[in-house]
Amino acid sequence: MLKVYSLSKNASIADLRLGEKYLGRFTKGAVALSDNIRGTIEKSGKEKQELKEGTEVVVKVTKIILPNQVELELLTDKFTLAKETPSFDAISANHVGQKFSFFCKIDKVFHVQNLAIFNLFDGTAILSAKKFSRDSKMLYPNISEGDAVMANLLIVENKGILEAEIIELEKLSEKKAEDVLKKIEKASGVNISEVPHFLIESELLNRMEKMLLTAAALIKRALIESKPIIIRHHADCDGYTGAIAIERALLPLIIKQHKKDIAIRLYYKRSPSRAPFYEYSDALRDISFNLSDIERFAVKEPLILLIDCGSTFEDIQAIRHVKIYGAQVVVVDHHIPGEIIEGKSAVDEFIDAHVNPYFAGGDANLTAGMIAAELARFVNKDVKNIDFLPAISGISDKSSSAEFKKYCNLAEKSFAFDYLKEIAECVDFNAYYMGSIEGRNIVNDLLGQDLEKQKKLIEIIKQEVDERKKEILKAIEKFAEKEQLNKKILVKLNVADIGFRGEAPLPGKITGMTHDLFLSKHLAEGFGIITLGISSDYVVFRVSSNVNFSLINLMAQLKKKMPYAGIHGGGHEHAGTIKFFPIVKKELLEEIYSYIKNLKD
Repeated sequence: MLKVYSLSKNASIADLRLGEKYLGRFTKGAVALSDNIRGTIEKSGKEKQELKEGTEVVVKVTKIILPNQVELELLTDKFTLAKETPSFDAISANHVGQKFSFFCKIDKVFHVQNLAIFNLFDGTAILSAKKFSRDSKMLYPNISEGDAVMANLLIVENKGILEAEIIELEKLSEKKAEDVLKKIEKASGVNISEVPHFLIESELLNRMEKMLLTAAALIKRALIESKPIIIRHHADCDGYTGAIAIERALLPLIIKQHKKDIAIRLYYKRSPSRAPFYEYSDALRDISFNLSDIERFAVKEPLILLIDCGSTFEDIQAIRHVKIYGAQVVVVDHHIPGEIIEGKSAVDEFIDAHVNPYFAGGDANLTAGMIAAELARFVNKDVKNIDFLPAISGISDKSSSAEFKKYCNLAEKSFAFDYLKEIAECVDFNAYYMGSIEGRNIVNDLLGQDLEKQKKLIEIIKQEVDERKKEILKAIEKFAEKEQLNKKILVKLNVADIGFRGEAPLPGKITGMTHDLFLSKHLAEGFGIITLGISSDYVVFRVSSNVNFSLINLMAQLKKKMPYAGIHGGGHEHAGTIKFFPIVKKELLEEIYSYIKNLKD
């Protein structure tokens, strides 16, 4: 009795084997073996003439002429269906003990004493295949990394991990290899037909779709090629919500890829960063840990995903450092990327993908948390428990966009708006004390992983936040200086002398509280509010949207006038920080006051 194979509907000519028997369906004068393969029967005899449209037939492949011509012989013998060869990502415990032949690519080769390990890639996942030999380096000497092969394998389980034993590896001919490699390349990309709609209706997001697809393709490729993924994010609520959205998309895929929960420890890391840019010290940590893992576990160079940072000139030094060691870098940010020339900024020379609303005519009001939540759905369309994260991000970053209002409407299906505000405050509070600690379970619980724990955590943290805010507001009322400049009010506060060193809230939050206080008092009267939080070597800015103010332009002017001042920093047009050498503080403040006084109402 014949053993006959039934191909999947997406199978291509690369899946065919000469002389093999397949189940097909007669249609339009030919035999369809899948949606992509149609072959002609060699002889037009009585049997062919009697076949009706849709008739199921068994055929033998007698000739394959690339790229798409297949000749078949019609068979009438009795048959049984042979098992279908699974893709690597579909291999499960049910396949242990079974033998299969796969078309795949040699991704990596390792030799450990008398053991040869071939990491095989079929476009859906990496499968580790092993073979023992007295001289493992002499096994298959004509096969190298990057070659396309047909691998005859026995699926086995080793310490709970699914892998394979090699029966035989056969290097493919040049023409066959070219077709197989094209198929693998296509399978490893993002299937646009599977990309979900955005969480909300937004023309800005529609214009950003190509950026999101590029970033998602790189992330998915890193997953299936078993590259470690490192997330670096700003340690504030916006950075955390964006990072957690991506994390909730990635972790189930990593477990599925490696068939074991413990793989997360090796293939995923997330680290918050105090600065709103990729600091050189953080880059050194990231690449040092990866180099150690390469040496100990033979992992690959990482994909580093920068969230709520990465777009500015200040990020370049750190990014260039990790690129030397083979890392890929994807940026998801909403900070101003500097001058955009022909759709690119200065940092784009050094990174692999860049998602930023400024490239699509948007601005910082579309927050990193919002963008990352949409990207998470491109990476994993089945991601759970993220629909409310964009709203929390927008609350924390004081977004005023139309998208923010829509995200709030979406989030209020899960939480009341006031409760979302409480979550945002508590995440920011905890972010300060966690510093560079990942705090996965604590942050996840605060962001809705365990609703019971979330409620208890917020109750405790919110009480502490409110008490500290009351103390700080009394000090602000007492010590903030106010000056009216036509239709603007300039508010100055020495933030270095309010609060306690090493305790929340941070100077940025204190400046924000000061700004909100004076907004509530004077915005209704038509005044624009400019708030400066002043310390010995930095000034924090918060400016209402009705003031014609640009932090980026101010920094450029200061650097030109005071090249000796060590000026750097950044942020958004109406919110950010300028740092400087303490020795120039008096002169620099005079220049800032002059700039503000000369702003047109």
